[in-house]
Amino acid sequence: MLILEGRSLNLRVHDLASFLLLAVEAGIEEERLAAALGLSPAHAGRCVVLLEKAGVLSRENGRLVPGGSLTIDTQTHPDAGRILKEHWARAGADRIAAPRERDLLSFNLFACSRSDVDHIRALQRGFYREVRSIVAASERSEVVALLNAQLVTWD
Repeated sequence: MLILEGRSLNLRVHDLASFLLLAVEAGIEEERLAAALGLSPAHAGRCVVLLEKAGVLSRENGRLVPGGSLTIDTQTHPDAGRILKEHWARAGADRIAAPRERDLLSFNLFACSRSDVDHIRALQRGFYREVRSIVAASERSEVVALLNAQLVTWD
């Protein structure tokens, strides 16, 4: 839920992500955003207004664009974090079925020692922090990208 000026906006996480993705893709008009998300034009319009006020979206030459680097911290809401992870894991799986030219899709199923898994886990955490640092320093939001990495064990 996005809270702005004392008002709350019940905006599904998927709606917010979709607004951002569609806004990047050629600055789609609000009516097309509403249709793509299955929202009424009035509800989509209210969402856009609140997202603009919050700085999530802005306008360039009358077109919606991301308002800057966006990071959503879900550490204080573990259920929201789990729901987001599930959603984006499915989105990544969907892209495996229909990859685009610039997609990088890979996996590695392996067996190794517990200490090596711990080392790999530390490397993944460091890599994740480095990616977040690059994103935070990025001056323009020109491309929406998904980096989805899981390290799971069966032991």
